[in-house]
Amino acid sequence: MGFVLTQVPGGRRSRDGAEALERLAALAPVLGRTSQRLDYPRPAGTGSTGFEEGGTPREEIAELFAAVAERLDLKPRDDVPTLSRDDGIAA
Repeated sequence: MGFVLTQVPGGRRSRDGAEALERLAALAPVLGRTSQRLDYPRPAGTGSTGFEEGGTPREEIAELFAAVAERLDLKPRDDVPTLSRDDGIAA
């Protein structure tokens, strides 16, 4: 079991985020978090995923994916594209 905090307001030092992190970490590992930012809901209106442009959302999701995959002991497969922190989708 593990937790992922999503849509945490105010960046990495938010009081709400810190409180949630503390409470949840007492129950199980917190694997990562995303911040509340326009980069997540905005792309849906344009028919994209938000990862085409790169930047912070891509990095946040790539880090979360890596943490969850590690926690689940998932091994990369050669036939499945993976998210790369540096360049998005990599073969």
